[in-house]
Amino acid sequence: MTVSSSDLPPSRAGSLPLIADDLALDFANTESGRGFPSHQNHLRDAANVADWLAHAKVLPVEDAEWLRKQVSERGGLAANLLTHAVGLRDAIHDIGAAVGHRAKPG
Repeated sequence: MTVSSSDLPPSRAGSLPLIADDLALDFANTESGRGFPSHQNHLRDAANVADWLAHAKVLPVEDAEWLRKQVSERGGLAANLLTHAVGLRDAIHDIGAAVGHRAKPG
């Protein structure tokens, strides 16, 4: 069965609880429920990245709004931002999981 993006609940990138007390771990938490039916990726597009950056106070709201406008107008920029953000998030998650299991990150 294929699930379209319209079947998914809205991204909560701009409202996820920031509970890790660590910016990197909070960023890794933009994907939740890995390996479970409750799995959700909250970074589905580049605008979601801007939403999270403003929410986590990484960027001032005005800069996040500017970034949202830029990615809505420039498809290449949007694709590049999303690709790099998801890659960084995956690396942070992999390192955190390895440290939690007292293993070497892959």
